[in-house]
Amino acid sequence: MSSNKTWHLAIDEDELKIIELELRLWRIYYGFIRWQERCEKFANSLELSCDEIAVLHIIRMTETPKTIYDIGLILNRDDHFNIQYNVKKLIEKGLIDKVISPKNRKQYQYFPTQKGIQDTDRYAK
Repeated sequence: MSSNKTWHLAIDEDELKIIELELRLWRIYYGFIRWQERCEKFANSLELSCDEIAVLHIIRMTETPKTIYDIGLILNRDDHFNIQYNVKKLIEKGLIDKVISPKNRKQYQYFPTQKGIQDTDRYAK
């Protein structure tokens, strides 16, 4: 490698360029997370994680109730256990509620409460 930059993940200049792109993506991703959490705290004085913020906004999206599967599909996540944990925390904070799905009586759908709608409206502003 002609560059004095080294990464354990790269053995030549082309790989180094890819790894540097990955580093930039990580920095953007974590910066975005921090920005979302600060916006939520500023708008609503709530300490929500970025995952909780994303789940809340996805549940509100299109004003139709969402299942855990729907949320995972929209967010490109397959960690349904973690999504369920986020949903549980949002229910405890009074931001969302659940109903039994009319399509599958063994499944729940989630929708924003009035407090959740006010929260997401303030966040948007």
